[in-house]
Amino acid sequence: MRNSFGILAILALGTVLILPIHPPRADSIYFDDFEADVMRLGNTYYELTLDKANGAILSLVDRNTGVPLTLGSRYGCLWGAVFPTTTPDYVGGCSYDLHGPNYFTYTWDSVGAILTLTYTWDSSAVYGVDATVTISAYEAPYFDLHLALKNDWGGTMGNAILPSDLLFRDEDVESAYAPFLLPGIRLKAGFFTEDRTYVPTYPSDAAFADYLALEVNGSYLTLYTLNPDGPIQPVALGFVDDDAHHPDTFFSYHSFHTWVEDGEIYNSPTVRIRVGQPPVDTLLAYREENGIAAYPSLTEKLGDRFALVVQAPLIKADAWHINKSFRDWIPDLERLPSPALLHPVAFQPGGHDENYPDFLPPDSRWGTTADFRALVEAAHTYDLLVMPYTNPTWWDDESPTMQNLPPPLTASDVAVLEEDGEPVYETYNGHGGYVVSPQIPFVQQRLAQLMYQWETEVPVDFVFEDQIGARVWRYDFNPDAPSPLAYSDGWVAHTHTYTDQGLMTEFGFDRLAETEIGFHGSVLTWAREFDYADQHWGAENWETWPLALWLFHDKVLFYQHNLSNYTMSEEKSILTWNLAFGYLLSYDWQWADNDPLGNPWLDPIAALQRAVIARYAGRPLTDFTHISDWVTRTTFGDLSIVANWDPLLTYEMDGHRLAPMGFMAETEDGGLLAGVFVRLFNGSELSAGEHYLIVERNPSVVIVRQPVGEETALTVGGPFDWKPGEPLRVWVFDRAGNLLGEAPFWVDEMGVHFIYHREWEGEEVGWYELVKSSIYLPMIAYDKDSSPSSVPMSDEWLARMESGGW
Repeated sequence: MRNSFGILAILALGTVLILPIHPPRADSIYFDDFEADVMRLGNTYYELTLDKANGAILSLVDRNTGVPLTLGSRYGCLWGAVFPTTTPDYVGGCSYDLHGPNYFTYTWDSVGAILTLTYTWDSSAVYGVDATVTISAYEAPYFDLHLALKNDWGGTMGNAILPSDLLFRDEDVESAYAPFLLPGIRLKAGFFTEDRTYVPTYPSDAAFADYLALEVNGSYLTLYTLNPDGPIQPVALGFVDDDAHHPDTFFSYHSFHTWVEDGEIYNSPTVRIRVGQPPVDTLLAYREENGIAAYPSLTEKLGDRFALVVQAPLIKADAWHINKSFRDWIPDLERLPSPALLHPVAFQPGGHDENYPDFLPPDSRWGTTADFRALVEAAHTYDLLVMPYTNPTWWDDESPTMQNLPPPLTASDVAVLEEDGEPVYETYNGHGGYVVSPQIPFVQQRLAQLMYQWETEVPVDFVFEDQIGARVWRYDFNPDAPSPLAYSDGWVAHTHTYTDQGLMTEFGFDRLAETEIGFHGSVLTWAREFDYADQHWGAENWETWPLALWLFHDKVLFYQHNLSNYTMSEEKSILTWNLAFGYLLSYDWQWADNDPLGNPWLDPIAALQRAVIARYAGRPLTDFTHISDWVTRTTFGDLSIVANWDPLLTYEMDGHRLAPMGFMAETEDGGLLAGVFVRLFNGSELSAGEHYLIVERNPSVVIVRQPVGEETALTVGGPFDWKPGEPLRVWVFDRAGNLLGEAPFWVDEMGVHFIYHREWEGEEVGWYELVKSSIYLPMIAYDKDSSPSSVPMSDEWLARMESGGW
């Protein structure tokens, strides 16, 4: 016989449920249990119908639209508990009823608007589970669920499912919005009608937040966890096809990973369910209620360096690809964009995935630690920031550190351990090593030495720490770990320790946005390099959707994967993707024999980073919308980016024609206009081919750049404080900023017209400037029936104008 514990007994044992602050209750909240089989809880926004027999959800209706949002709890289970080593291995709300021997009862607190559902196991049984679920209602479009239980089942509870498996008809769902790979995705209806399943674990690269939203029957249903400051609660979340049991259906899955041993008590975090609110509203609520809004902003983290960092594209510098000594890199630094973020990788002995955590001294073929320091110091003279690659999470078993562990330590003392005590060992392309446990004192000591080296021996600006943001949460049974659940908490604590050294990581999740400067990785990387997205979701069943930008775009910088060659910004479609989703740009300094610094893509990357990306980096996302099936608009305050995703057709708007897979960025005040255009720009004809144009205007100067494109006539607006008839000059500069000459131009009601030459008197043109001048120069008003006045035009210009243009 066992003791029976209700909720009062659980609380008496010292486990206290602390609920967040909510709006006050109001009279519009109602509870009705007059019917024989059901009880109803609702307010102005929703009505929740529950089974009187066991508390299962029978329906949830959006009262503003009158539409049902779910078919209810699958198999009548409101909650579930999983015991991997026992038989049976599952207990849930459907294991109880009004008549026993496992009893269900409920009480309604009208003052607090809390419905308490109590589940009491047969007191005569040897094993059992007593549980309580509270449903808290508010005068707001949401309600909260909380689970408390006492485990007397005779084994360890490995998962707590809350809510347990809400069922949906495939045909009722129009979209799902999920944090599956940065910056997030929208699953289309085809994912569900094709009977697909996807359930990643948060935190990991595959799930950066504990949040799911569904668009159902023209309304919305969202569930997420409130856990702003407690230990990370890992969770498996996603959508599971259920055709084998309920034809043409699927269910949402939200299962907390736990480790609750026999005799222990478990209290879940609060799960909030919102009704009728679109994803933008619920994402902003998640951000606020989980404390993300209060994290330091990028401007606070970077201080005076902010302006420099956001203008700096990342330059991957693989020592084995460059294949020169560190000191031989130095003459090439002046050919890099300035500013830029130089990212040395594979410099340690043996190259990539070798010798971790012993990154210094570097491989002798590249030089000494002093040579590495000399390279960094030289880079700083060119306004180049430096961020070396490291990986604190995985240590090469052949590294000096692992080969010389201080007695009596062994690999099992520093590694993450499986439940059977075996250390976790992983291989990457034939390179083997141990996954280390972040709370182990020796691990912390060794990493402290490494981080100190980046401050003293080779002082750098930032440190890249691979895998901290990408590693999936896992159990860690190392006895020095504070809990088997604490693996991800350990790495978050590590980033708090070293946040002042400017940390960036692979991928990233919500908690890391407090301490990190940058997240590197995206769904585009996984889609292009591994075909991951199409395999898991279906080729036509998903699209990128910027959930992460709503959550923490003002807290961290977003980059493509720091190592992947598949998503460097060296093609038009990737440039467009990056601008549409708020990412910074990247470039790979590759094979020395191919003059990698002469790559024509380096110019547009640098120019767009300074002119466009620097304007949205660190700014909250304002809006993201589809203008049409193939065109999106992303808005950051006064800056909007229109992306044409059609691979074949152009898109025309506001006197401009966007190239297929091209973009246009502009500010509301006309201070910036940039993009990839074909045949039409500012209402005037362009020469053949694609033209990458960047026009920046201020009160006295207009700067025009064309980093890619052939010679063409251009029409632009003049400086803001200039009026037609006032003095104006058009200057031509080379790439180094040296004045090459003065260009002819003419003016009409459409703007200032001039020819953008690729070369000027044998020198490569860098940009043009239209300058409001104190020296009067007559404006040219060209008419086909008369000759231009005052400023001579080239014969070529006149010939093209007479023939009808370009």
